[in-house]
Order: sequence, then structure tokens, then C-alpha cells
Amino acid sequence: MVFLLIIIGYLIGSIPCGYIAGKIKGVDVMKEGFKKIGASNIYRTMGPLPALLVFFGDFMKGIIPILIGKAMGFPESLASIAGIAAICGHNWPVWLGFKSEGRGTATSLGALYYLMPREALILFVVIVVGLTLIVKSTPVAFLIFFFLMPFGTRLFHEPLWMAWFAIGIFGLILFTRIISGMKEIKASESKKKTLLNLILFDKISR
Repeated sequence: MVFLLIIIGYLIGSIPCGYIAGKIKGVDVMKEGFKKIGASNIYRTMGPLPALLVFFGDFMKGIIPILIGKAMGFPESLASIAGIAAICGHNWPVWLGFKSEGRGTATSLGALYYLMPREALILFVVIVVGLTLIVKSTPVAFLIFFFLMPFGTRLFHEPLWMAWFAIGIFGLILFTRIISGMKEIKASESKKKTLLNLILFDKISR
């Protein structure tokens, strides 16, 4: 049953909202802008309203699988596995040949908000909104947000599994950023600088 839950989470996460939105508008978002299916590239290539709709769709992909898991009778701690599977599905969707260049940010936010709304809301406002205004870099702000989420669960005395869930998401964020630039890291003369740029700014150093 747990395996079935993981499959359900992965398949829901694999629904490429950004890619679908692009096709409706006649735009191949994997060839335009940042060449990603996330809301940020939708905003860049198609504008604010499609980006908002795509963000909402990706956000809900982190919640719906957990709700399904709970409806199947799993405790929330086990149902949360479907949220992780959904993030993996977004980043490596079967419908796009396991390639999307997605980062799973909105899907991760959805899962975290559903499971730990206090921590997610407070850190989002303070870190993502506040820090983005200061450093003008959303990738840096989100990296710090995901890094601090496990500490937020301990601050609010949440169950220990929630901290591990948040750690798992932070690990996925790091892994996805790094794996997307492995070819560039290997070819770079300054591998440490390239790796640091990928981790902090989610881009290749030039």
C-alpha cells in the first residue's frame, strides 16, 4: 500500500502544469526563457496570470497526494511520503521523459504549508519575501527558507518526523540544483565556484 501511495504521489507530481499552460498558449517553455516548467519561467515567457495559475497547480500537487494518503487510512507521517514523491514527480516527470528542469519549489511549499502551516508562513514572509527584497535573489531566499524549516519544526515542538520531512525536502532542493549542472561542473575550470553558484543562485557561473 505504501508503494501504491508513492506511485500515486509521483504521478500527480508528474502533471506538468507549466508545460501544459505553455502548449495552450503555443509556447514550448522548455525551449524559452529559463527553459523550465516552473512558475518563474511561465512568468518570464507568458506573464503574471498564467504564472499564478501554474504556481497554484504546482502548489496543490504537494497537498493532494498527502490528502489521498490520509483518505487511504495512512497516518499523516506516512502520507507525507506521497508529498516527497510528488516533488520527485515534478522534477523528473514521466510524461516528459523524466526531464523538466523543474526545481519543485512550489510543490515543496504546498507540502510544507499543509503539514506545518505556522512555520511555512512565518519563514516565507520573513525569509523569502524579506530576503528577496534585500538581496534581489529568489533562489538564495528559498534555499535559506528550506534550510531553516527543520529548525522551525523544533522551535514549535512539532513531531520529529516533520523535521525529517523538512530535511528531506531541503536535500531534494540541493540535489536538484546540483544534478542539473553536473556537465558544467565537470567541464568547469573552477568546479567549486560553479558548484557554489548552482547551490546558492541555481545558475551556472560565467
